[in-house]
Parts: sequence; structure tokens; C-alpha cells
Amino acid sequence: MNWRLLLVCFCFILCLPTIVWAKEMPSLYLQVDSQGTKVGQTIAVSVFGKELEDVYGYELNLQFDPKRFNVKSVASPITGFSVPPIVTNGLLTFAHTKVGRNTTGDNGTVKLAVITFESRMEGESRLELKDAKLINSQLAETKITGTSGLSIKITPNANLSFHDIEKHWAKEDILRGASLGLINGFPDGSFKPQNLVNRAEFTTMLTRVLNLAEGDKLGFADEQKIPDWAKSSISAAVAGGIVKGYPDGTFRPSSNISRVEMAVMAVRAAGVTEGAGQALTFEDADEIPIWAKPAVTSAVDQHLIQGRGNNRFVSLDHATRAEALKIVLNLYDLIRDNQNIES
Repeated sequence: MNWRLLLVCFCFILCLPTIVWAKEMPSLYLQVDSQGTKVGQTIAVSVFGKELEDVYGYELNLQFDPKRFNVKSVASPITGFSVPPIVTNGLLTFAHTKVGRNTTGDNGTVKLAVITFESRMEGESRLELKDAKLINSQLAETKITGTSGLSIKITPNANLSFHDIEKHWAKEDILRGASLGLINGFPDGSFKPQNLVNRAEFTTMLTRVLNLAEGDKLGFADEQKIPDWAKSSISAAVAGGIVKGYPDGTFRPSSNISRVEMAVMAVRAAGVTEGAGQALTFEDADEIPIWAKPAVTSAVDQHLIQGRGNNRFVSLDHATRAEALKIVLNLYDLIRDNQNIES
């Protein structure tokens, strides 16, 4: 009996090294300083790897809700070369590698990347690190799936609440635009989303998105009618080729702006080629002025503007503050997306 007991104990001891020294598989996880953020604020999310062994390069794929988050920047604290991030329909792909033949890979727990998001809309949203590829110094690849995720709660900016937008279709856009400083409310705490927008107001909103130098003296025949608060913005927009006056030499700052005028100005501000995109399919496409049709085509193609109900563009209708802000936010996102691609 004793020899049998000794044999069992011996076998158990032989198994111990396998249990104690079993190698942990590499894994990734997300970490954020705060689990909450306000509309319009930025939040940095770090991607960490643990139990890493000789990691020389990597590729990350992270899923996010583009309605609630906008990618502002992606960077790696590791010395080396980063491939510009690709952002498509809420999927962020980012790759980074060390350089040098004699450079060794990283081991243990390592911060791989920092992703900075801008919060766009209130509500709870989840970030999911879907999968990743780890490359060692010998160029061998390890794929990791189902890695990590976390939830972030986005709350309204209490300092930017308006009492007349609670049930408005553009509520989230209004809060975001105000948070970004693109538009202001009124002293009585209202936003007046259905108020019409004039040429001076829309020009000012557009220039807040852009980094434009102020131009020379305006020289419009009705310059004295341009409000002081709008003169520098209009000057910059004129110098930048975004807006022009009328054939009679006037600017008409207080004239309500039409939807077609907004589309043309937004396309010029975005710097996209006029006429690029598929042919317009609006029921009233023939009513769009000939001089504006190429710009409207590009504006629709770039998602700067869309039609109204019944598949109509209603080009000569005047725009509300809510509609104008939506176009400005679309321009803001288009410019930032292009910057991310180029950076």
C-alpha cells in the first residue's frame, strides 16, 4: 500500500512544474482615465498588452459608435513608425512597428497606443477591441481575437443646455455644436432651432470650423450693414473664396440664406471638387440653379447636406438654425476625417 501512495505522490509532484510554470497567453485590454465624459469633450483611451513577448509591431482593430464618438487622433508611445489610422463605419484600424535590425521587441505589460475621441452625443456607448495582430522581431505573427471592451457614459454638458430643444430632432447636434463653440444660444436660455439663418450668421458659423486668415477691407456697397461681430469672419471667408457678394456689389448680410447657398459655401469650405459624385436623384433636381448644381452634387456626395421630405431638395427654401448647424457639423467631421487620413 505504501509504495502505491508514494507513486501517486511522485506523479503529483511531476505535474507541479507544468501547473506552476504554464505560460500566460498574451492579451490586450483598454483603459480610460474616466468612465464618463460630456458632449463635446475629449477622452483618451489607452490600449495595453500584457504577457507580451518580443512584440516588434502590431495591428489593432477597434469598434466604436460613430454617432457618439469621433476619432481625433491615434498615437503610439513606442518609438518607431505608425501607419496612418483608417476609420471606416465605426471601425478603427491602426498599425505600428519598431524599426532597426538590432531593435528588440517589448515584453511584459506595455502601453501600445492612445486613441483620443471626441464625444458627440449623450448616452452610453461601448468600445470593443475586436482583434489584433502581434508581430515579433522574427516577423512571426500572433493573432488575438475577442480581446477587450469597455463602456463609456456620455452626458449632456450642463452649462450648454437649452430649454427649447428637448424634443427637437437636432437636439444632440445642437448640444455638440455648442460644446465645440460653433454656435451660441440666446440670453434667455433658448436656442430657437427653427429660426431662419441669414448670410452673416452662416458665414460666421462656417469660419469657426476653419483656420482662415482675415482678409483685406471688404469693400461691399452695404458694408455698413454688416454687424461688427461678423466682419472678421466674412472678411476671412471672402479671402478664402468661400463666399462672394452679389453682382451689384452688395453682401446682404441680413438676407436669409437658402439651402443651395449653404451647399455651395460648404463645398468651397471643404475644398472638394465641384461636380464630383453621382447624379442627383431628387424629384426637384431640375429646379436647382445651373450655377449651383455641381456644388450641390458634391455636397450630397460628401454627406454635407441631404434633402428634405418626399425626396426633394427645395434648393431655394431658407434654412433654419438647426439645419445650418447640421451642415457645419458635417463639414467639421469631413475635415477632421481627412486630417486623420493624411496624418
